[in-house]
Amino acid sequence: MTFALVTGSAKRIGIRIATHLAKSGYNIIIHYNTSEKEAYEAAEEIKNLGADVKLCKANLATASGIKYLQKFCEGLNISLLINNASVFKNDSALSDDIAISLNEHLQVNLISKVAIIQSIAKSSLLNNNNKLYIINILDYGLFKIPHNFFSYHLTNKILHSFTQLSAKQLLPNVRVNSIALGQTMKNDMQSQENFDAAVRSNPLSCQSTLEEIMKTIDFILSISSMTGQVIFLDGGMHLSDNQYR
Repeated sequence: MTFALVTGSAKRIGIRIATHLAKSGYNIIIHYNTSEKEAYEAAEEIKNLGADVKLCKANLATASGIKYLQKFCEGLNISLLINNASVFKNDSALSDDIAISLNEHLQVNLISKVAIIQSIAKSSLLNNNNKLYIINILDYGLFKIPHNFFSYHLTNKILHSFTQLSAKQLLPNVRVNSIALGQTMKNDMQSQENFDAAVRSNPLSCQSTLEEIMKTIDFILSISSMTGQVIFLDGGMHLSDNQYR
């Protein structure tokens, strides 16, 4: 079986995706930046499932980190890329450090993904892979106009367009799709009360679950005729007039 690269896979949703893919027969490349302890614990968990595991530490906010991950992937037979790593910081167009913040978000949330996809797609052709599957993890706010998290939402919207552009330009051997999540796991900046209120504000009054994410990944990988699409797992929030939370 070939490798699946899951960026940002040392913890939270990333590790759940990585272990799910290992159970499905993939060997796993765990990418991480600062979460070294969690990455090695994740590697042991995946090894116990019988999969081969490789660890790659790379700071995707820097050009050198992006190049290192590209180099790391050279020669590996990678048939699946899950772009899960992202920066999520609260800023605004009037923030004093907006240029620095926007640059960091662009590097991690967009430029690194473009560079990694380019590198793996070229390597896939050299390895004569019939198919390369790419899934970008997005946020339901891409169809909203939020009042906060300026840089994050701007790059999220661009990445949605990139999903469609790359899907068209990498035909026919590469399929690119996205999953846009709603409230799934509370983030470090969020109180439990705010998270619960956000879930209740969804039209379906429910959160996206880890099990649903795994089922959606399996669905995307099983449908050979789909590319350039985004699937929303957000309780219908992208259809709502409620504020982004």
